Amino acid sequence: MNCLRRTKKDKCNAVLALLNDAEWSTWSDSEIARRCSVSHTFVAKLRHVTCNVAGEPPGRLSTLNATWQECDGAKKAG
Repeated sequence: MNCLRRTKKDKCNAVLALLNDAEWSTWSDSEIARRCSVSHTFVAKLRHVTCNVAGEPPGRLSTLNATWQECDGAKKAG
């Protein structure tokens, strides 16, 4: 085990992996947060961002670029 802290991108990747899954995206923010070792508010912000991509079903992102732009936006929002 290394002693490096997880970056915000690492946390984002973990949460987005669950939010982009059909089954896991139905879990509560608190459960996803527990599984990813992040706060439930972090999950809520990302869920809100991923559910507001035009033309995409909830929990889906259109491109990898959009993922990082929106992840960065969610990080800056709170």
